[in-house]
Amino acid sequence: LLRRTERLVEEPCTREGTRQDFVKQTLVTDDDVQMGSKKSSPLPLWVGNILADVLEKIGPKGLEFAAYSLDYHVLRNFLLMYRRLGKERTYQHMPAYAKKIVESEDYRDIVAKQIAKGEKKGSPLDELARWVAALFSEK
Repeated sequence: LLRRTERLVEEPCTREGTRQDFVKQTLVTDDDVQMGSKKSSPLPLWVGNILADVLEKIGPKGLEFAAYSLDYHVLRNFLLMYRRLGKERTYQHMPAYAKKIVESEDYRDIVAKQIAKGEKKGSPLDELARWVAALFSEK
């Protein structure tokens, strides 16, 4: 097994680009689809491949891409939990590193804006709960 490791190529870690704008754009787009305010229409495969190539060239690379992925998933999960559990319970269950990401200057405004959007419209689950409550209150 150790002999096979001779074929591994070791290179220094790189970090290139900035992730914050990509995180914000991905978060807003995905959250709008999740809330039902935008339709999700998949791109044709050839367009998706071209877009992936372009994003690979201009997007974050190396450790910066890893940080992008972490930031995006923490923020997305925060919004989902906030809408389902409320602010207090969400913060009770969040690890310290996630709180730092959510409360950072880079994302504080966009998170507040997305929360406000959700409160104005209400989630599809809220609408379903109101419909079920109305159904049972009529009897």
